[in-house]
Amino acid sequence: MTKLRFRPGELSDREALRVLYKRERSALLPPPSNKDLETALVDGRFIVGETEDGEIVACATMIPFSPAASVTYVGELTGAFVDERFRSGRPVNLQTVMLALRLLHYVILEGEPIAPATNTFITIVKKSNAASLANVEKAGFVECGPQPGWMEYDKLSWHGDYDEGEWRYFRTTSDTVQLLAKKFIDSGLLGGRCDTTTKSGNVEIELVGFHELELGVGDIKRIASGEHRVDLSDLPDELIYPAEH
Repeated sequence: MTKLRFRPGELSDREALRVLYKRERSALLPPPSNKDLETALVDGRFIVGETEDGEIVACATMIPFSPAASVTYVGELTGAFVDERFRSGRPVNLQTVMLALRLLHYVILEGEPIAPATNTFITIVKKSNAASLANVEKAGFVECGPQPGWMEYDKLSWHGDYDEGEWRYFRTTSDTVQLLAKKFIDSGLLGGRCDTTTKSGNVEIELVGFHELELGVGDIKRIASGEHRVDLSDLPDELIYPAEH
């Protein structure tokens, strides 16, 4: 059985991650910028999955999509990579493990926003990427409504023009987080480890260093049962800053 350890990324991982993203780069997996990579590592928003000999075979992150000063937080779930050998996991796949870790870690650590603050988590998928589209819909994401003006402006800064429908924008809902919390419990990950079967055979997954999740076991159970509904929003119409309120 192969053993994989999932842990928060550290600054010492940055060069290995750069090498990985350069090697695996494609239109479907653009590398994060140095700024986004290092900010996510410092903020504890990077998930790394590695073998016993330290080879990184899975990773994913969440980066701020909205300006840092805005209280209307929009985080982008991005940079997800799983080595071909460890894809198609059953009963739990590594993409789901990393998605649950990113979302549950954030909602447990940050708590509920107080108005006018909001939390929104999005993922952006290439329209031609059928596998990723199926994954996000299966995970309970819903397609974002009409994109607000501030987001349209950002798209101009990325592409020099509008993207003309090449990408689709999805967001998480309370149901998404509840579904992931249930999977987290049912798989055994709430106890820090679980077994799954991937293309390479049987895999034992171990979680290391997610202290906030260890302390938030009760919260995760309440989210899974529906006793607590996580307050998540659609894309904000306007970005709001503290000085404005």
